[in-house]
Amino acid sequence: MHAFALEAPASGFSGQWLLDKNSSADISTAVENCVSHTSFFIRPLARKRLLKTNTMHHKLVIALGASVASITYGSNGAKPVEAPIDGRSVPWQREDGEKLQVSHQFVSGKLVETFQGEDGQKKITFSLSHDGDELTMAVKVSSPRLPEPLVYLQVYLRADSVKQE
Repeated sequence: MHAFALEAPASGFSGQWLLDKNSSADISTAVENCVSHTSFFIRPLARKRLLKTNTMHHKLVIALGASVASITYGSNGAKPVEAPIDGRSVPWQREDGEKLQVSHQFVSGKLVETFQGEDGQKKITFSLSHDGDELTMAVKVSSPRLPEPLVYLQVYLRADSVKQE
């Protein structure tokens, strides 16, 4: 068994991040593009499910410890997603009660969070800009029930670098 030591760049992910809406994809449009490839009969169900599980969060908080990553989507007491940072999956329950497996790991300098459920997988890949003030969140949702994955990008700015007007 080996200990996982955070690389210096990895620690740059920690902090509070605010959505840059102008640089981010419209999730509703991405969902519509995805479900347009499904049959007419399952399209409303697929749309509802994808919109429920893919929401725009105006704030993210990432906390990296020596062995655990914690990511909080949104605010107002949102439940953080916590998992070992070595890629091992652990059980996690979403706020709506759905039980999933979640994992965190670093791959090529990017923080990858994976949710695995009975009906599919959601992989979120976080990458930092060179100056460390911009966080890109690339989301890919795949399921045997979808003819193609749902993919979209959200861009966040480090909270302490955002100028308040």
